Amino acid sequence: MSSLFRLYFVGINLLCVSLLVSSSRHHVIRKRTSTVSGELLKECPKETVPRAARDVPTYQFTFDNEVHQALNLHWVGTNSKTVLVLSTTTALTIFGRLHTPSSLWRSVDGGRHYNNITSEIGSDPITADTGVIRSPADPNMIVMVAALVLGKHQSHIYVTRNAGESWSRIDLPFRLVSLIPNSAKANVLLADSAVEGTGGKNGTLYMSVDYGKTWRLVMANVERFFWGPKPDTVFVSVASVGKNKANVLKLLRTDDLFNTYKVVNDELYRFVVEKNFLYASVYETETTRRLYVTRLDHPSMKFQLARLPETQTAGVFYVLDVTDGMSLIHVDTAGKGQGSIFISDSSSTYFTKALDNHVQLGKRSDFYKVLSMRGTFITSVTVPELPTLLGSLVASRISFDNGARWQKLAVDGCKGDAVSVSTP
Repeated sequence: MSSLFRLYFVGINLLCVSLLVSSSRHHVIRKRTSTVSGELLKECPKETVPRAARDVPTYQFTFDNEVHQALNLHWVGTNSKTVLVLSTTTALTIFGRLHTPSSLWRSVDGGRHYNNITSEIGSDPITADTGVIRSPADPNMIVMVAALVLGKHQSHIYVTRNAGESWSRIDLPFRLVSLIPNSAKANVLLADSAVEGTGGKNGTLYMSVDYGKTWRLVMANVERFFWGPKPDTVFVSVASVGKNKANVLKLLRTDDLFNTYKVVNDELYRFVVEKNFLYASVYETETTRRLYVTRLDHPSMKFQLARLPETQTAGVFYVLDVTDGMSLIHVDTAGKGQGSIFISDSSSTYFTKALDNHVQLGKRSDFYKVLSMRGTFITSVTVPELPTLLGSLVASRISFDNGARWQKLAVDGCKGDAVSVSTP
């Protein structure tokens, strides 16, 4: 039986749709350009689609002999015409995730035509969700992370400085977990490595100043790290030695790329940096944690207690978005990746609940910000009143007012609820 997958890519003036029919050995991408900024074309009856959207030209490209399950589109370069398409397949086994060799395609005419450049990455498996990293300082510079093969203890990456025209392989001296480029210095990268035997809880932090050619170990026992608002500022949480409380961490800050650092807090449970805000879950007793927030652009960096309406013991939380000082955060109130979304005032201090039954599976999230439509977000919630053998159904929700109010995402003739089963 053939199955059909659609991938919608919404840009400022562009919508891409990719189709996969599993019974055939090719993918088809149809690209539709539109002069209507932010107009999301839906599978609606023809009479309900705006005329400006119906009359735009459509282009089609067939990926011959392409049998992977998923296509991932990435806009790169500075001319808005270069597109990379990564084709991947991932299977869950008793040994974990199994990645098959990926395919890589490149277009230089806005997606009308593609060339197969898989040989540039040696047919290595590239992880779909975290394997393509574009530099925020230079969109021509991209890193592709090869998935670890069973039995290998060191990672390797592929880098390009010319938007994918040519690639270089770099073998890393460590087992890579995550890699984050500097937002202002394109050649500076931070990467953490898992220490075998710790279950990935403690790692070592490495830094490169030559775009991955050489690496220097800068800190051990690292739990997580974030770039700060300035190019040379990094925040790191490390294991706090000598504390009686379990899982207590120490928050460190360096403003000179690890030449020196200072302690910000030594009673930390978890922290997140998003734009100019730092959010920290801090121990007050052995069983009580409270959420604090501070502005990083303020000289004193004074922490304020985040005022949540239902609970002050925010242990596990995720910052989903920060816009104009207003924060959207997920707080686990039900456990196991389910909780509520809270929205703050412009100071990111006072919060109100915006959405219940929100799904957040660790670092993986179905929370998407529609860049071409200001204040628009799409996410997923569980529907307890619709149980299945696999658990509750997962439905899509959309907000058009910065996350303050949420509604069903219309499908099937622009009516109804978009429901799908989510698997971790």
